[in-house]
Amino acid sequence: MSSMVRDRKVAILFTTLLIFFSPVVLALSVNASDVQNVTITGIVKDKDGNPVAHATVTVKGVLQNEDLSKLGVEAFKSHTTTTGLNGSYQIQLKSYFSMYMITVSKDGYKPATDTVTITGNKVTKDFSLERETPPPADVWIYAQFGKFDVDRNTGQITGDYVSFKIQNGSILSYSVKDRVLFDVIYSNTLFESIKTSGSELIITGPGESYEIVVHDNPTGYLKIVSGNDIIFSFSNEYTLTRDNNLVNISSTNNFSASILSTHKLQLQNNVVTAKDNALFRITGLAREFESDLADTRELIDKAILEGKVGAEVSIRNENNTFENDSMIYDSSVSINVNASPSEILLVVNGKNTQGKTIVINTDKNIFKNLDKLDIRYDDKPVDMADDIFDVLDPTNDGSNVEYGLFLGKNGAQILVSIPHFSKHVIRILSLSIEPEVLMQYVALAVFCAIIVVIMASFGMFRKAY
Repeated sequence: MSSMVRDRKVAILFTTLLIFFSPVVLALSVNASDVQNVTITGIVKDKDGNPVAHATVTVKGVLQNEDLSKLGVEAFKSHTTTTGLNGSYQIQLKSYFSMYMITVSKDGYKPATDTVTITGNKVTKDFSLERETPPPADVWIYAQFGKFDVDRNTGQITGDYVSFKIQNGSILSYSVKDRVLFDVIYSNTLFESIKTSGSELIITGPGESYEIVVHDNPTGYLKIVSGNDIIFSFSNEYTLTRDNNLVNISSTNNFSASILSTHKLQLQNNVVTAKDNALFRITGLAREFESDLADTRELIDKAILEGKVGAEVSIRNENNTFENDSMIYDSSVSINVNASPSEILLVVNGKNTQGKTIVINTDKNIFKNLDKLDIRYDDKPVDMADDIFDVLDPTNDGSNVEYGLFLGKNGAQILVSIPHFSKHVIRILSLSIEPEVLMQYVALAVFCAIIVVIMASFGMFRKAY
């Protein structure tokens, strides 16, 4: 009898536990069925139908109706493989999303991108690549300003340098000069407005829930402010390293870029997660001036993110040809650059009165003595700031204009803080005579001396005869 009672109690306990935990078991089984193993295959050929071997194939999830808060970092991981000799590829993954984007790239070909919808455990997608003429080696260095074309129906944004597609709170295939860099998810909602002004484009979300600022030039400048996490996804082609609120991105061909935030960044499996805000830019020309000015660079990048820097100019002297790269961080600011031996002339203008700092990067060939400079603002001498924090705060000294000079082995960074913006002229002069200029003076003096000797000899000749 006692045995029957004990068995009955065990049965009741088992039934109770089964009823209590059945919703959990059911939920787990539903989640497991949502995330299924999928194999994506295809063949990559050129326009003539020949297989393209050793092409890089990258697969990334595209956020549709999925709940962003319930997706872990693993969901945003990109999957990469290469095509075989017959052009075929195969990638196996767990499908956290209903749609995936596939990008195929190889040197000498234009990258191709398309999306696939997951309807089963096998998906096939073939690609045809078009050959391209390689861009010039300096495409990442010299900034010219382009103009965006916007297709609001498809969300496709096309510029002279920067191109991407916006879809459901995501940027897909953010590319600079046909080089696919990343995807980024910043919201669950569609955009509310897209505004363009010259080379600048601003995308805003409903109720200003997010703002995206993009510049169409080779630096690939992108700033995102959002109430949600901002998630960048890079392929394995890129190497990422993190240092608190800064992530450096590098690849072959001396490519380098960075992501910066005012908060600590997270990095896992080439996925970068930022809180509230993030700024991306290709470092390009300025980086070669800053090999030993990393601390200064980081503080400048923070000031850019905080809206304190109006523009950044990089100037170098290449065989007596002066080249410059201008990046406008505030669309209300304009700047014209004129560089020559022993002088840099900047004409800056702004439509508002908010103070900004102007950053000037110079290589070591602009001035022979970078530590002996005379900096003038509207033809008046400029005082040196106490430190970099002082010069990066353009409104903390009232109406006083200040400058900061930071020297490196390959050049210098000159910062000029302007407390009130309108049209102004900044002149940077060398206090020492450059060797080239000195030789000109010496040649002129020798020439004058020869003329004096000739004239004196002619006078003596006339007296004698």
